[in-house]
Amino acid sequence: MRLVRSYLFAALFYLWSVFWVLLIFPLIVGPRIWMVRSWRVWSKGVMLLLRIVCGIRVEFRGQQYMPKARALIAPKHQCMFDVFAQFAVLPDSCFVTKKELMWIPFFGWYAQKARMIVVDRAGHATALLSFCSRTRERVEVRSLKVGDRVI
Repeated sequence: MRLVRSYLFAALFYLWSVFWVLLIFPLIVGPRIWMVRSWRVWSKGVMLLLRIVCGIRVEFRGQQYMPKARALIAPKHQCMFDVFAQFAVLPDSCFVTKKELMWIPFFGWYAQKARMIVVDRAGHATALLSFCSRTRERVEVRSLKVGDRVI
C-alpha cells in the first residue's frame, strides 16, 4: 500500500506543479511579491497532498525563533521537502540557487522574477564575493515596509 501511495503522491505532485507553473505564468509581468506569494499557495497544495495521500503532516518547529526583521536563513537540506516547505512560512523569501537551475524553463524565469540570488559554483572566490554583494542588496531591498511596492 505504501508503494501505491508513493506513486500516487508523485503523480499528483507533478500534476499539481505543472498546473500551478502554467497558471501563474501571467504573474511574470506583475510585481515580484505576487510571484513569491504564489509559491506559498503551491507549497500549501503540496503539503495538502502529503496529508491526504500519504498521511504525512508537515510540522514547523521553532517558528517563535524566526527573526522579525530581514535575515539570511541558511537551512540544512534534510530532505527535498524542506525546500518547498519554507515557502509556506516565510512571508517574503529569497533563496540562493545555483546558476545551472536558471536554465530550467519556467523555474529559471520565476526565480529571476523573484530576484533569487544566483551563484556560479565554478566561480570560487569571485562567486563568493558576488554572492555576498547580491545578498546585501537583497536584504536592503527587502527591508522596505510591507506596504512598499518593489517591482
